[in-house]
Amino acid sequence: MKGPRRIQLALQPYMEGRPSLTLAKYWIVIKPLHHIYRGITFSRLFASGEFVANWSISPMFDRIHALALSDGRVIYAGSSARFFLNDPSSLEAFFAEIDNNIVPMLEPVRSIDDFVPFVDGTGIRSPVARFPRRHVKILAALGRFDEALEIALAIAEGRNGWAPPDLRESWEPIVTDLLPLLQANDRAGVATLLRRWEAEWRRNMACRTSGSPLLSPSS
Repeated sequence: MKGPRRIQLALQPYMEGRPSLTLAKYWIVIKPLHHIYRGITFSRLFASGEFVANWSISPMFDRIHALALSDGRVIYAGSSARFFLNDPSSLEAFFAEIDNNIVPMLEPVRSIDDFVPFVDGTGIRSPVARFPRRHVKILAALGRFDEALEIALAIAEGRNGWAPPDLRESWEPIVTDLLPLLQANDRAGVATLLRRWEAEWRRNMACRTSGSPLLSPSS
């Protein structure tokens, strides 16, 4: 039995009693989805049924990093991060950690305004502002065009090593799509672009689900 199916079978009883959660292959997703992805990712699953999971949070319009683990941490129950799909007591400890700590921590983060203070306040990594390819999109979403334009220009001009050739996929849309809109102070255009990027995120997730409510823009 393949990994996603094993996870689905093990988690089904837990998920049935929690309508605010949905399962998408290797992700437990916290609903509703309004520009921010919040959830739990099964990062490793071994043949023995042992698994490792992380909680994760990210702007959905950040196309490259929407499901990255960069804004999250490994989930522990007590001092252990080892859980087993075939061990009811292990799963119970995992579910209790999600119910008691992970969901209460992530659920209140429902907007871009909430996202930056949350990530910066957890101390899980350097402040969001230290990651310009993500920060520029967040600033644009917040309507802080002057700040976003300064970063976008620096990326376009190759300053500070923010646009290395091996990461072209992550910075090129900023230069080709976002920068001209910022220069034109086109707020409607920026909103349309961010919605398009978010729609691409949803289409990517559609490849990992089968009719999940996750894919509905109103979910």
